[in-house]
Amino acid sequence: MTHSLERLESGTVLVFHDEERIGHYWPDPLSGGFAAFKSSAQSHRPIARPKSERACILSITDGAWDGEGWI
Repeated sequence: MTHSLERLESGTVLVFHDEERIGHYWPDPLSGGFAAFKSSAQSHRPIARPKSERACILSITDGAWDGEGWI
C-alpha cells in the first residue's frame, strides 16, 4: 500500500494510492489554508479545509498516509 503525490504547476497536488488517484488539494484563499477533495466524493465541496498540506493528505487518505512521497 503506497501513496504518492504529484504537484502541478497550478499549485494543485494530486494524491494517489497504488497509482490510482484518490484525491487532490489546492491552496484555498477563502480559508487561508487548503481545500481537500476525495475523488470518490459525490459532492464538489471540499471534505476538509485544513491549514497544512500534511493535514490535507491525511484527510484524503483517511489517516493512512505514512509520510512517504512528500513533495
